[in-house]
Amino acid sequence: MIYRGGREIYTRNELTIRAPLETIFALAADVTRWPLILPHYRYVRVLRGGETQLLEMGASRSGIPVRWTSTQMCDVQTHHIRYEHVHGVTRGMVVQWTFAESRGGCRVSIEHWLVPSRIWLKIRASQIIVGRLFVMHIADKTLHGLAHQAESLPDHGTLR
Repeated sequence: MIYRGGREIYTRNELTIRAPLETIFALAADVTRWPLILPHYRYVRVLRGGETQLLEMGASRSGIPVRWTSTQMCDVQTHHIRYEHVHGVTRGMVVQWTFAESRGGCRVSIEHWLVPSRIWLKIRASQIIVGRLFVMHIADKTLHGLAHQAESLPDHGTLR
């Protein structure tokens, strides 16, 4: 789904994953492992650790390399992960991951918000190019890749 109102790019990807909430949250939060388990991720480098990590991330969209630098904050109590892109074409983008137990597993949502600040990122073009062709595509592959990992773990997705 993509929101086309106003000057903001808004996307939402959702998937129900047949695994315990704690398992999928742990996989989603551990971004340094993503290049090992998600083929479209080229690298994730921790530039600064701590409660709010600074990450340099690189992925591929159908062979087209993309990269960005982002902060990551994980709230284990509320099962939320929040990113803010601080460098790259998507600087200023806010990303919110939410996790909720649901019948048969865990419902995972990834929402992206971006108000394009660069003059060349016209809103209509950026909604299509940035929103649909890149953000939604990469988020969908990420959700399905994490689902595959969580659902293929022994004991119905329980991490060991």
